[in-house]
Amino acid sequence: MEAPLVVLAGRTNVGKSTLFNRIVGRREALVLNALHLTRDVLVKRVDFEGRPFLLADTPGFAPKPEGPLAEAVQKGVERLFRQAEGIVLVLDGRASLGSEDLELARFLRGLGKRVVVFVNKIDFGMPGQLDTAGYELGFPEVVYGSAEHNVGIYDLLEAVCRDFPEDEPAPAPTKVLPRVALLGPQNAGKSTLFNALVGAERAVVSDVPGTTRDAVEELEPSGAFRAVDTAGLKRKAKSDVFEKLSGIKTIGTLEQADVALLVADATTPPTRQELRVAGYVFAHKKPLVVALNKSDLLTLSSDEKAGLVRSWQGVFNLFPRVCVLLVSALEKKNLAALKSALVKAHEAASKRISTGVLNREVQKMLKGGLEAFHAKKGNPMYITQVSTNPPRFAVFLGRGANRETFPLKHFVSLLSATFDMPGVPIEIDLRIKS
Repeated sequence: MEAPLVVLAGRTNVGKSTLFNRIVGRREALVLNALHLTRDVLVKRVDFEGRPFLLADTPGFAPKPEGPLAEAVQKGVERLFRQAEGIVLVLDGRASLGSEDLELARFLRGLGKRVVVFVNKIDFGMPGQLDTAGYELGFPEVVYGSAEHNVGIYDLLEAVCRDFPEDEPAPAPTKVLPRVALLGPQNAGKSTLFNALVGAERAVVSDVPGTTRDAVEELEPSGAFRAVDTAGLKRKAKSDVFEKLSGIKTIGTLEQADVALLVADATTPPTRQELRVAGYVFAHKKPLVVALNKSDLLTLSSDEKAGLVRSWQGVFNLFPRVCVLLVSALEKKNLAALKSALVKAHEAASKRISTGVLNREVQKMLKGGLEAFHAKKGNPMYITQVSTNPPRFAVFLGRGANRETFPLKHFVSLLSATFDMPGVPIEIDLRIKS
């Protein structure tokens, strides 16, 4: 089946090429603050959540083209509009509607095509003077955002692709599974836990610290993820070149991983080594799950075990609501819960939350845990998700707000709890409405 064609329409200098580059994921169209820069039509295939389509960038619309070349270009653009299954009418949100916008809208209405209006250059995330532009032009579907700052793009693609058919599955696609890197100090039982998770004696297990030097990777039996055992990290590796190289490889494995599993000895208190490993994980913005191994050696009551877990959670306060589990690799206890936590961490880091849901929940936060900040009129006015892995959100504050007084850590904790993202680093990009 041929992919449907979506055409970007708009007068010159409204940001069509920037939007085109944003959607296709790379610089294909030239972008400058110059009129009539685009002359040729660029077409690229895009896949949005299993719905493929062809996206076309066009020259700026001119009702009265001057010269044979401009006239020929305009006729080609009009032919493209007639062939399209969907049209995105791009407007400049910083300017009022002009005669060219009105003339283009009149032309598009005459085609009887489905048109989604994208009001571009709304950098602070809130509708401005064009908040009724779509209705004035006769198009009810309107999305506000900024192509340059990746705001509103997901909502635009949702609207555009709503009725497009899903792509037929490839004959034999290779499923990309999340990679879980087992990290931690030497002799915490990482290799034993690794073998227990994958159901095979893949990693060499020894009481001698530093047995593992190369990363060992194996598929978890149910196919939920791929586990990677790594060399234990020492505080310093000055004397042994193999330990230096193993440490470098461990960091490289972390960079390529989707989830970090920190394995610690439940019978000993937290050390600087665990904090150091957690610091590496946080620096690489990976979700963290903590396994307190050797729990079979503990002689504690249920309440005491719960207290032990809480104390370890407090150690890793860089991560919101980090999941800490007592496990026994030797006796294969609590492994099902651990596997479930690892899968959940990956899903949470990959989660995409719609702008509407985000803003409804933020309003609840303002009435709940953020009353003090709300009273100072620096409350979050608008929030949108920019990316995943790690989840990154743009929070647009009201005029006069102070970034320094924004309760960032508390806000991150509320987001983590509201959308169930334990142990997932959440990035916040604070922006103030000018």
